[in-house]
Amino acid sequence: MEEAQVFDFFNMIAEQLLPGDKRDSVRPVYLNSRVLTVASLSSFATAELKQKEAQVISFINEKMAGRAIRKISFLT
Repeated sequence: MEEAQVFDFFNMIAEQLLPGDKRDSVRPVYLNSRVLTVASLSSFATAELKQKEAQVISFINEKMAGRAIRKISFLT
């Protein structure tokens, strides 16, 4: 249940941070030991999300009322 919620919140923030043509190139894959793994087919989207990783983590943790994730790992 927590994983599904984290995925939903990740998709919400990615939608806000990425241009329309890049949103579909990133997908959360799994959550393990508070590390969110995201698959990305776009180097631009990966770079943008890495640059704003702290903002993404803060947004998700705020929505989850705690510390749901501590890091984002990217599969490219």
